[in-house]
Amino acid sequence: MKYLISGGGTGGHIFPAVSIANALREADPNCEILFVGALGRMEMERVPQAGYKIIGLPVKGFDRSRPWRNIRVVIDLIRSMRQARKIVRDFRPDQAVARQAMLDFIEACKFDNCVPQEGYINSLRLDK
Repeated sequence: MKYLISGGGTGGHIFPAVSIANALREADPNCEILFVGALGRMEMERVPQAGYKIIGLPVKGFDRSRPWRNIRVVIDLIRSMRQARKIVRDFRPDQAVARQAMLDFIEACKFDNCVPQEGYINSLRLDK
């Protein structure tokens, strides 16, 4: 099985995602796991330290104090969505695990087999 795991930005998103990846690997040592995160964020460091491959997207949040900078944010968002589609097309995951805003990327890629991170453990029965 191939798993695509996305989300990050804070330890509250990254470490649960890594725990899910560890459980998947324990259940199936031959599975392939690929993370997708935001360039320059914590996940780009923590996920490889945990032993997993990650691809970074140039996505950023909106700058509310300097709205003129949001032109670049929109451009990066469009680039990120294109890259996300390519990642899904090239990696061809059997299952995707996403958290919060990253759900939008998976949805934009027209990937039907996506489970929000919070419900994932129970859906795979890895908690037993």
